[in-house]
Amino acid sequence: MLKSGFLDQSKIEKRPDVLVYTSEKLQEGLELIGEVKAVLYAASSAKDTDFTVKLVDVHNTRKATLIIDSAIRTRFRDGLKNPTLIEPNKIYQYEILIGSIAIYIPKNHQLRLEISSSNFPRFDVNSNLAGEKGEKAYSIAHQKIFHDSQNPSSIIFPVFKGKIP
Repeated sequence: MLKSGFLDQSKIEKRPDVLVYTSEKLQEGLELIGEVKAVLYAASSAKDTDFTVKLVDVHNTRKATLIIDSAIRTRFRDGLKNPTLIEPNKIYQYEILIGSIAIYIPKNHQLRLEISSSNFPRFDVNSNLAGEKGEKAYSIAHQKIFHDSQNPSSIIFPVFKGKIP
């Protein structure tokens, strides 16, 4: 059975294929209400691959619990009606709508973003072969995430300030 809810991510974050970005400890509590989106500038050695993103709440620098996650299959970066393979090692911009949330993150917690190329069994495995048949059933894709002034990968989330009437 597939588990759901606020799952501990500590073991997953130790894998060499998971890229982890962690904020400083929050100086005050933070209310996140609305859509969360990741913007990734990335390149892959494959013609078709996946990028997965997770927003995680970190407490006491040890407990890392999943808040929300999503993924994109690169051939569908422009929508389901226009599948297009990517050019290996070329940088593309991917906008990944992670979903809508309403959550309070307490003071001294941290926010974490995890990026990977797989999140099985939550999402189907991608063979990275772009539908081509070969000797192997799967190919390892080598991914690069860029986060510089020309390729500003980021996560965008709504911060609620004020009082609900």
